[in-house]
Amino acid sequence: MQSPARYRLVYFVLVPLAFVVAGVLGSQVSGRIDLTTGQLYTISPPARERLEQLENPVRIRYFLSPRLESYSGEPERIREYLEEFAAISPLVELQVLDASDPEHRETALDLGLLPQQLTDRDRDSQSLVTVFSGVVLGYGDSQTVLPFVLDSEELEYELVSAWDEMITERAFEIAVMSGNQELELRSAYQNALLRLSERFAVRLVEQGDQIPASADMLFVFGNKDLSGTTVAQIGEFLAAGGGVMLSIEGVHVQLDDELTARELPPSDLDLLLEQYGVRVSRELVLDRFHMIVPLAGAGGGPESFVRYPHWITLMSRNAAPGHPVSEAVAGIDLFWPSRIEPLGESPPGLQLTQLYTTSYEGRVMDSPFATNPALGEDVYDRIWREGGDRIGVVMALSGSFPFYADAGSDAGEDVGSDAGAHAGTQRSDEMADDGRLLLVGGGYTFSDFLELGEDPMRNLRFLTAAGHWLAGDEDLLALLGRTSQDLRLNGLSSSNLRAAVVRFAQWVNIVVIPAFVLLFGAMRIIRRRRIKSAAYVDSTEASSPATKRR
Repeated sequence: MQSPARYRLVYFVLVPLAFVVAGVLGSQVSGRIDLTTGQLYTISPPARERLEQLENPVRIRYFLSPRLESYSGEPERIREYLEEFAAISPLVELQVLDASDPEHRETALDLGLLPQQLTDRDRDSQSLVTVFSGVVLGYGDSQTVLPFVLDSEELEYELVSAWDEMITERAFEIAVMSGNQELELRSAYQNALLRLSERFAVRLVEQGDQIPASADMLFVFGNKDLSGTTVAQIGEFLAAGGGVMLSIEGVHVQLDDELTARELPPSDLDLLLEQYGVRVSRELVLDRFHMIVPLAGAGGGPESFVRYPHWITLMSRNAAPGHPVSEAVAGIDLFWPSRIEPLGESPPGLQLTQLYTTSYEGRVMDSPFATNPALGEDVYDRIWREGGDRIGVVMALSGSFPFYADAGSDAGEDVGSDAGAHAGTQRSDEMADDGRLLLVGGGYTFSDFLELGEDPMRNLRFLTAAGHWLAGDEDLLALLGRTSQDLRLNGLSSSNLRAAVVRFAQWVNIVVIPAFVLLFGAMRIIRRRRIKSAAYVDSTEASSPATKRR
């Protein structure tokens, strides 16, 4: 048996000595371990590759108000990341400037940095404090400003995208068009246009205008009023290798007091999509995982909130794994979506991917449509009693699209006529360039309705990801994906699975854990009794006359 002196040697000598040695080694060797999902705080291979290929100096100036560091730890992480960024290449010049200095503050304002105001509270009063946290990048004669940065997770994506634009001196151009005459682009899509303009050159196009030859992509919001001429242009643009995103609906909901819904008639766009092996149904898609919407009280009464299955929330679990777009975003909110599904076998040369589906609790509603939230949840009872399934609402197509021959039909013409029925896309002997097409359910999905969604930024991030994918900009799409992980634990896609999990949790909490506690207590009691019994026997034997005579 070891002596107490040896224990004292370990406690009072060896343990402090181990701490001293660890401290000395720690002061000599520095490093960090990035344990975040997606390695958010580690320089990515695309960024490292750009840094290693630099031929001219890059200047990075970080204007930071020291006061901001007492409110958030993000400025320190941003500074550490920029320092790591600069350490990779000697051509990167980094300056961290104190924005509270009057000279630096004036420079920051002249460069276009946007100060923010924070509330500074103490015991007796509160005041507003103006702070800066902006980055200015310079390369040759070019300069890019990140007006206010307070999210270290998105910093690498912001830097690399700004970097690419400066070095190439060209941004991808998106032509944006509204296919719904009720919604004017500048007024109904302000958030979407602002988001797109942060990363791309945005050009607004009216129906009937030619798609600009400089455009790399075409975004069409809504399809209710698309003319045959516009559909022909979309087909030709895809056949030439362009990228198109369509927010599309088969049922249109009128934005009136009753939210009246009606099926859209067959159109040239339906004929075009059928040639691509896709069909947009004349149904509304519902899901158990949906949003809660505000409802005005009757007669000016208080506002209430009701569940609204027509506005559905799609998360990462609803996405096709491995696709660049679904990997780059955490999900999307859809407003009155229609089913988007494959129509038979996909044409040769085209790859169709069901990018997002509903949960296993998805349902469809046929005409007549009950879309007014004031009707209450009882109107959905019949639909919920029917069996649920995963229903496709977002689809991605890529490959060689058929060349489009103008149908010659325009708005108001009968697309069911012989001329319209036999017109459309036809395969040419000459191979087309590879194009890309994104079909997103719901004509209002990217309108300012997104402000009513669970997280408006998810739809805006989807727009950004769509732009990068349609442009073939895979590196930046991957960087965007590092910052968009869906880490929430809410929601199981199947009601049966959810019920099983609930039963398992109840069984564990009510039976297993109490039984384990009782068993552990019983074992402790038995062990103590054995120890006491053994000690009593030993003491009895030691005090017995026979033991003493021995």
